[in-house]
Amino acid sequence: MAHIVTCPYCKIRFDRDKEEYALVSARRYAHAACMLREAEKDPNYVKKEIIDPLDNVKCAYCQKELSKKSDDCVMVGNNKYVHKACQALEEKREKTDKEQLEEYIKQLFGSTYIDPRVRNQIKKFVDEYNYTYSGIRKALIYHYEIKGGDKSKANGGIGIVPYVYENAYNYYYSLWVAQQKNKDVEIELYTPKVKEIVIPRPERKVKKRPLFAFLDEEVE
Repeated sequence: MAHIVTCPYCKIRFDRDKEEYALVSARRYAHAACMLREAEKDPNYVKKEIIDPLDNVKCAYCQKELSKKSDDCVMVGNNKYVHKACQALEEKREKTDKEQLEEYIKQLFGSTYIDPRVRNQIKKFVDEYNYTYSGIRKALIYHYEIKGGDKSKANGGIGIVPYVYENAYNYYYSLWVAQQKNKDVEIELYTPKVKEIVIPRPERKVKKRPLFAFLDEEVE
């Protein structure tokens, strides 16, 4: 519900729930800018407190009220405010596959939000193609980081996903298979092998005269 009032200085009506104002007298509201101009004209004019109706917002994480002017307030993303403590907890929290996908897309295109068109593409891939959020993210990583895809051709969208999804799956699957084989090799390498060693009984060596010795000399 709007609260329309008339500024006593400029006589223009405005919604005090949407614009900064000053309560100049009982039940009289003026534009903040108009009040400041009046104060400049009259040295004896006592400045009134400026109230910003949009100053109080809800923390995007805990949903509790938060003043944008507070030192505890941090702006994250597009017109999104949070408590510093809530932000610290959020950074430590393990993100879901969907959140990781959205973060990667924003990083990929240098954006602070997910475009509605991209959201529709994600929904279509999940609902109609039975793709997973993790699979979509890995397909994008495969195309742009591993295969060197050109982001300028994407026009801010992720329509390339169905064309590279299977190849990305095969690529990551081959990595997984190789990793499993390496695990087996490592176990085999580090497993000590027991080898039985038999020490032969020492025997006394007897010098033998050769069947033929030149000049009957013993041959050592």
